[in-house]
Order: sequence, then C-alpha cells, then structure tokens
Amino acid sequence: MVATRSRTSMGSSGHGSLASGDGTDKGQVFHKGVAISMWQNSGDDDSNWTNFIKSNFPFKALPFGFNRFSGKHSVLQSCPDTWNRYEEDVELAVKAGCNALRLSIEWARIEPRKGQIDMDAVARYHAMLDAMEAAGVEPNATLHHFTHPQWFEDLGGFEKAENIQHFVAWSLKAVELFGSRITFWATFNEPTVSSSSSNNSRKLATSVLTMR
Repeated sequence: MVATRSRTSMGSSGHGSLASGDGTDKGQVFHKGVAISMWQNSGDDDSNWTNFIKSNFPFKALPFGFNRFSGKHSVLQSCPDTWNRYEEDVELAVKAGCNALRLSIEWARIEPRKGQIDMDAVARYHAMLDAMEAAGVEPNATLHHFTHPQWFEDLGGFEKAENIQHFVAWSLKAVELFGSRITFWATFNEPTVSSSSSNNSRKLATSVLTMR
C-alpha cells in the first residue's frame, strides 16, 4: 500500500494535514493505494530481467522465488498482464477503496534501444493514466523498479559512473512525456534491496546501485 499527501496540502512548516471531512479539496486528500511493477505484472522483451530469466542462471531451482520464472510459471508466459488489462486493475483498486495507484514507468518499454522511443508504449501509458483519471485514482510513478533496458546493462549499468547520464536522461524524458499528468514520483524502488542483493549475492538481475 502507498499513502501520500498532495504537495498542495503542505504549509510553510512542511507538514501536511489529513483529509478534510468530504475529501473534495485535493490539497487535503489522503492517498491510499496499491502498487505494481509493470515487469512483474506483464514482463517485457528488452529489459535486463527478461534477459536474466531467459539465461541459464544457477538459482532457478532454489526455493526462494526464482523457480517461479521457469516453465509455466514464467512471467513472460503467464502473468496478471496489467499492460493489457489495466482498466480491470484500476477498477479493482477502486473496489478495494483506493484512490491512488503506484506503477512503474518501465524504461525498457519506453526506450528499448538507446535513443529510440517507442511511441506505442508511450501511448499505452497515457491510456493507463486516462483510466486512472476517469476513475479518480491518483498515479504515483516509479522510474526504476529493478529493471532497465538490456542496452544499459550491456554498458555496465549503474556500476559505471559514466552511465549515470543515461539514467538522468531517461528520468528527464519520463517527466517530459508524463509530467503534466503525474504529480508524485519515486526514483528507485527499494534501492537498498537492489544494491545489496546485486552486489553481495548477484541473485538479482539488476546492476549494482552504489550506495554512498
């Protein structure tokens, strides 16, 4: 679950107030919602995680989650498919009493090849935002939910300082494409998980996110 407050509710002290009685003032709305990773819900074709689970990595048989990526349990073959069933998911969120939904804007879907923007993917995200807007659901976007394009991984990912410019460029592009419709943004999902698991055990597909 995610809970956020509109920035317009912040006073000069930096503290926001909770929902007003009727909840009509957006500046006073307390946001309660659900969260999804687009890759974990729908897979993709061009991310580092997709490349990872297609490989013969040595952890598939271990009983802590990786076995779900093999055979009939592969997210690439059987998944909730939010990418195509987003309207149903928004409806389910509303039925659960939510007025917010956190989703990942997948870099690998928007820029599957370096410098090439997939406008069909952009349009699909706008369709998701349309569905949320129609349902009165506030979007909360994550820029990096463990996955990134394989081309970025091939360059060395976050382990090379010279690659950070690519992530910065991606972040700016995401705001350019969707910033007029999204108020709340998260940069990294669980950065400590990504960095510690990748660096210490290499059991996660993501490159190291160096924590300083």
